[in-house]
Amino acid sequence: MTTSSARGLCALVVAALLCARGASADPAPREQALALLREGNQLFEARRYEAALARFERARKLYPSYKIHYNLAATHEALAQLALSATHFELYLLEAREREPAAAVTAAEGRLRAIAAKLARLRLSCAVVDAEVRVDGALAGRIPLPHPLYLPPGRHQLTVRKGARTLYARDLALVAGEHRLTVLPDGEPRPEATPTALALPPPPSAPPPGAPPVGEGPRPLYKRAWFWLAVTGVLVGVSAIVVATQVGGSDRMPIGTAGTIR
Repeated sequence: MTTSSARGLCALVVAALLCARGASADPAPREQALALLREGNQLFEARRYEAALARFERARKLYPSYKIHYNLAATHEALAQLALSATHFELYLLEAREREPAAAVTAAEGRLRAIAAKLARLRLSCAVVDAEVRVDGALAGRIPLPHPLYLPPGRHQLTVRKGARTLYARDLALVAGEHRLTVLPDGEPRPEATPTALALPPPPSAPPPGAPPVGEGPRPLYKRAWFWLAVTGVLVGVSAIVVATQVGGSDRMPIGTAGTIR
């Protein structure tokens, strides 16, 4: 969010609180909240976001208007605290959708979508009303939750308790995107599938003497001893025939230019 857009947003929040002047029986908290909002706006413009956040939080405690959630969302976004920013945008939109102009609602929804795309969004369902939900030890709300839990991707410890009874307590590894989790009323986790054991084939028996090694095909003929014995016998026989022919002699000249009789 740019500084100019944040300035315009905060000015609208201050103006809205001024218009509500007659709606409060005690103007003191509202006036104090307005002063804190003005200070917070100036600090935000000066990029002193931590100091601005402190002013907005104090203003919200003094005068709990839903409009201040927008200021808080913008400041948390500037501080790169995206999960808190998304949560405050959700809290703002819960009432703004019915009370604010469509343009303001559309702008807030656009900012929320852009931030939520970088986060894990956990939609938690539980039938135990008023059960306490804690994430990494910090209170995140009570059942029923009015909006998803926005969390940075990674490992988080989720605990759901009702009084002294723990309904759910687990470490979750979450990636960016939508996640859904249902906690059963009796506190028992949903059954998980048991991995099926793989049946391994029995080890091969020792091969008989002279058999080829396991995994190899039969040896080719040229690697067998009897093949070379047979080849040797054939060569010996052919040699004997050639010698006998040469001993008998011949008066024929070989065919060719050099051996042709003219």
